Amino acid sequence: MKEKTAVTIIENNEIAQGIYSLKVQYPEEHAPEKVIPGQFAGIFLPDASKLLPRPISINFWNPDDRIMTFVYRASGAGTALLASCPAGMRLDILGVLGNGYPMEQLYGKDILLIGGGIGAPPLLELAKQLRAWAGIQTPSRHQTGGVYQASDDAQGVPARTSADNVSTGKIKITAVLGYRTNDLFLKEEFAQYGDVVIATDDGTAGIHGNV
Repeated sequence: MKEKTAVTIIENNEIAQGIYSLKVQYPEEHAPEKVIPGQFAGIFLPDASKLLPRPISINFWNPDDRIMTFVYRASGAGTALLASCPAGMRLDILGVLGNGYPMEQLYGKDILLIGGGIGAPPLLELAKQLRAWAGIQTPSRHQTGGVYQASDDAQGVPARTSADNVSTGKIKITAVLGYRTNDLFLKEEFAQYGDVVIATDDGTAGIHGNV
């Protein structure tokens, strides 16, 4: 059974109405060795009466700085309490947990990522790792938390070889993101890894409709 790890909140900001981005830093000795896109962690709340952790999908993992980002909606008493936690506070986390996406089926292929609302954030780490595998550098360390190359690294991404028919520009990543309104959280982050298509329920941005 996995043990809890105490992490430090770096940021916990509202990035859209009711949507929060939580960044936590792991201590060096307890940082995850590998994060597979689609995995999640159980976040314990600072309230002894709330015993069960809140399962939240991983939005982004920066192994260089050991910072993990979660994007969540404050929709109940538990997540509202989480939204009130300030930078500098320590939280207990269980995991990473879950199997993640079947990465081996995706390498070398054009990718269409489809997510609506709070279902979109877990796809960002997937886009990052697929782009890294293709050998396409990310724009800047400031924006992405590091420039990733195609290699056998801690992310578990297999290295490309000269026999692979994959090179910069031959893999296309398209993210189709759905929102209620034109409050387009994470749009710019997804745009760093590929094309972005927007759909909104009210028609205020992109295509009028759902994904």
